[in-house]
Amino acid sequence: MTQPDARFTATDPSRPSANAFWEPIIINKKQIAEQAERLLSLDVNDPVERQVRIVHPMACERGQGMAPGIEVRLSVLKPGERTRPFRHNATEVGFCIDGGGAIHIGGKAFSFETYDVWNTPSWSSTWYENNTRKPHIRLTYSNAALLRLLNVHLVEDKKITGITPDEKAQDHKASASDSVKIKDVFVLPGSDNWLMSYERLINPPAVQSDPHLWPWQDVKGELDKLTALGAKYRGRRLYLLYNPLTGRTNGTTPSFFATMTVRPPNIIDRPHRHASAAINYYFSGSGYSRVAGKHYEWTAGDLMLSAPGWAIHNHASHDNGPVYELTIQDQPFHIWQESLLWQESLAAPPSLLGTQAGFETNREEVFASCLVNGTTAEPSALSVAERNELVALAVKTVKGRVPVVAATGSQSLAETLQLSQFAEKAGADAQLVVTPYYIKPPQRGLERYFTEVFSKLKTPAMVYHIPGRAGVSMDVATFRAVKSRCANLVGVKHASTDLAFVTELLATLGSDFRIFAGLEELCFPMMAIGAAGMMNAVGNLDPQRVSALHTAIEAGDLARARTLHFELFEVSRAIFFETNPIPLKYMMKRCGVIPNNEHRPPMAPPTEQMERRLDEVLKGCGLI
Repeated sequence: MTQPDARFTATDPSRPSANAFWEPIIINKKQIAEQAERLLSLDVNDPVERQVRIVHPMACERGQGMAPGIEVRLSVLKPGERTRPFRHNATEVGFCIDGGGAIHIGGKAFSFETYDVWNTPSWSSTWYENNTRKPHIRLTYSNAALLRLLNVHLVEDKKITGITPDEKAQDHKASASDSVKIKDVFVLPGSDNWLMSYERLINPPAVQSDPHLWPWQDVKGELDKLTALGAKYRGRRLYLLYNPLTGRTNGTTPSFFATMTVRPPNIIDRPHRHASAAINYYFSGSGYSRVAGKHYEWTAGDLMLSAPGWAIHNHASHDNGPVYELTIQDQPFHIWQESLLWQESLAAPPSLLGTQAGFETNREEVFASCLVNGTTAEPSALSVAERNELVALAVKTVKGRVPVVAATGSQSLAETLQLSQFAEKAGADAQLVVTPYYIKPPQRGLERYFTEVFSKLKTPAMVYHIPGRAGVSMDVATFRAVKSRCANLVGVKHASTDLAFVTELLATLGSDFRIFAGLEELCFPMMAIGAAGMMNAVGNLDPQRVSALHTAIEAGDLARARTLHFELFEVSRAIFFETNPIPLKYMMKRCGVIPNNEHRPPMAPPTEQMERRLDEVLKGCGLI
C-alpha cells in the first residue's frame, strides 16, 4: 500500500505571516427575512431541516464559517413544531431574533423570547420547540466550523463515534492487586518541571458544564445604566454573558464570548484591533463601522462580520436612538491558545491578554478607596510574603486613581510593623491595623501597641475595631490617648453593633475623626449619625447599590438611602449566615466576580444546603 509523501518547505518563523483577512460582510435585515420565509415554506420531513448556514465567500468547503472557525446558522420553526434531539461535540451560543419558544438541553428546559441568549454545552442532547403562536427565528453560533477543519466534528452516530451506551460503560480503574505504584502528578527532583501519568491524562478533573439563559429584559436593565458613563468614556458599554465554567478565559462558551452592548447616540469607539474575530447582530438603532480603512453602514436587523482578526476597526452610532447589539467573538479560544494579541489603542503596544496585563479605561470609580487584605482575603491564613505581594499588586493596579488602604494588623507587634512598613514603602496610602486577637490585652497594652506601630509610620492609620473576632474592645479613652501621641491616627473601622460608641467617639475626638461602618447591616444607621463611610463586603457583589447608598446619605436623601438599605438588607445578612467570608466568597463566585471559591483550612466552602440558601438570597436581590 502506497502512502502520500510528506513535503519539506523552507520556513523562517521570524518573518511576518501572509495572513489573508476576510473582508467584512453585512447580511442585511431583508436578506435574513427572505431566507426565513423560504425556510418556513419548505416541505420538510423534520423541522430540524429548517435551517441554513451563513457562509463567507472566502470560507473553504470544509469550514463553511461566517468567520474562520465560526459557524453561524439561521433557523426557523413554525408554531407547534419541534425538532428531533441530537448532540455533537461543538459548543454553541443561541440568540432569538424574532418570536420565542423553548430549548431542551440535557434534560433542562428553557423558555426564550426575542433577544434572549443561551449557551449549549458540548455533547448535550438538544431539541427545540415552538410553543408560541408565531414563527420563531434564531441564530446559532458554533465552533463546529473549526472542528470540521480539524476533521473532528462528531455528531451522535454509532457508526461515526462508536458510542457506548451509558449503562454499558465500564470503569477501567486499576485493581488493588496491581504491584506497580504510579504517581499521578509530581515534580522532577531538583527542578520545577512536572510529569503526569497516563491515568491522570485520560481522566482530568471533571468540570460541570451547564446551560444558561440570559433574558434580554434583565440584561437590558443593567445595560441601560451604562449610558450614564457619558460621552468621554473610552471603553465599551457592554456586559459579557459570562459562564463561570470558562473561568479566566471570560467566555459564554469555551470558544466564544457573547456580549450585549448599548451605544447611546453619536458615540464613536477608538480604533483598535485584536486577534479574535467578531460578528455583530444589531437589533436597534443604526450606525457605521470602519474596518481596515473601509466604511460600512448598518442598521437594526443586520448581521455583520464586523472585525476580522487583527484588522483595525471601530464602530459608531448615529443620532437616531441607542444601538443594541450582540457580539460573538472567539476570544476565549485565543486566550487558551495564548494567541490573543489585543491593541486597545493604536498609540500603545499590543498586549497578549491572558498572560500579560490588560488595559485600563477612564471609567469613573465606584468607590473612594481600595482595601487590601481585609477579612474577605483571609489574611490570617496568608504568609507575610503573600500579604505583601497583594499590597504591591493593588498599588500597581490602581495606579493612584483612588487611595489604597492596606490592612496590616497581626497578633505580633513585630509582624504588624513588618507588614505596615512594607505597605508604606510599596505606596499604600493608609494602614488599617486590627486590635491584636486571641491574647485579649488590657487597655494600657493596646495604647502601647498602637502608639508603637503608628509612631513609626508617616501615612495615615486607622484601627480595625472588631471585638467579636479579636476578643477585645478598645475604649474611647484609649483612642484619645493614642490620638494625642500619634497625629496620623485618623479613624477607625468599627465592626460592632454599638452605635452609642460611635456617638461617644465622635463627641470626644471631633467630626474630623473618620469612622467607617464595618457591619453591612448597620451602614445606614451608622452613617446617619456621623460615620464618614463604609468598608462594605457587599460592595464585591453589588457595587452600584452600595455606592448609591453612600451617595444618598451624603446628600441627605434619607428616603432614598432607606430604600437602598432595605434592598441590600437580605444580602447583607447573608454575609453572616456562616463565618465570613464563607458565604461571601460563594456568592462572589456565583455572581461571576471570582472564578473559584477557594478557602484555606481551617476555613471551608459552604455546604450544599447553605449554597441553596445563598442562591435564594441572590435571586431575591436580583443578583442572579
